[in-house]
Amino acid sequence: MPARRRPLLRKVAWAPQQAVIGQARPFLADISHRPLCTAGTATIPNRSPLSGVGIDLNAAKPGSIINTASLEGLSHAVYTMTVQGAKVYSGLYNGNIQVWHMDAYVNLPSGSRPEYHTLTGHTSSVYALVVTERQLISASHDKLVKIWDLNTLRCRHTLKGHNSRVRALALSGKLLFSGSNDKSIKVWNLEMVSQTQSLESHSSWIRALASERDVLTSASKDNTVKVWDLKTMKCIFTFSTGSEVYSLAVTNNTVYGGCQDHKIRVWNLNTMQKSHMLIGHEGVVRCLFIRNNTLYSGGSDCKVKVWDLKTNDCTTLFGHTSFIRAVAVDELGQTLYSGADDKKIKIWQAR
Repeated sequence: MPARRRPLLRKVAWAPQQAVIGQARPFLADISHRPLCTAGTATIPNRSPLSGVGIDLNAAKPGSIINTASLEGLSHAVYTMTVQGAKVYSGLYNGNIQVWHMDAYVNLPSGSRPEYHTLTGHTSSVYALVVTERQLISASHDKLVKIWDLNTLRCRHTLKGHNSRVRALALSGKLLFSGSNDKSIKVWNLEMVSQTQSLESHSSWIRALASERDVLTSASKDNTVKVWDLKTMKCIFTFSTGSEVYSLAVTNNTVYGGCQDHKIRVWNLNTMQKSHMLIGHEGVVRCLFIRNNTLYSGGSDCKVKVWDLKTNDCTTLFGHTSFIRAVAVDELGQTLYSGADDKKIKIWQAR
């Protein structure tokens, strides 16, 4: 059957095929094809939203990144996401974690039913997710860090040590770092599954962590970003931020901080100096992600922004209707995912 011409808006309701680990709350999701971009409304063929078009997002022309699909009808807001291969992991406000099997879309017509698993175990909001080759690690408002086996999708370990909500996670080799409202950063050995020490220097909540090689950076409600030497586990520098930092990303010895005053501040770890600012958001910059010299940001202004770090040029993606709390890009750098308080995960690709 030939494809329909010019599908400006196509909405298909579907009930995702669900395999539940623990108690789950059933929901009906739908997938909406709303091709959106800054250069006006685009149209796309009637095909899978994850067709292997093979266009890198960092090489996309202005206006060519469009919303190819949306996972809608989720039961709660999306607070965090991470991607590994064809799996998208989303942490929700209610404490559940959803594992989306996005390979179900490939070579299938639009409107196909993606499979997902629901992981239950946390009793309150999931704030952070990181993934290794074999494990998914989650941090929650319930003060706990949980380690999930990716083969069985069952919780293998629960890490207890914080006495308040755990907001941030970061990985460096076999070490896991967790940041909390209790002002501490706990260091965990993933091989021994035990806490090795606690890093305490901040005077208020820790909102974000990011690591690169032998350096850990931490952002706090105390309006500082601290730099930690992971060889000595000592704080070696403190940046005064001028505004509360909600999100962090680091690459090539450069730290990016998404701030409450709508700016993204940039610091150079070689000189330990503030470099410049990226200005464009009109709300708190709640999430950051870096892949292939491209920075992705999401904010309370309901916008996703794509920054070329070579030129600092910015493309704005519209589509969400509430705070964006999570952005993530696949390993190939070809698919962007954004999650928000509007209970939607949007999928973006270059066409």
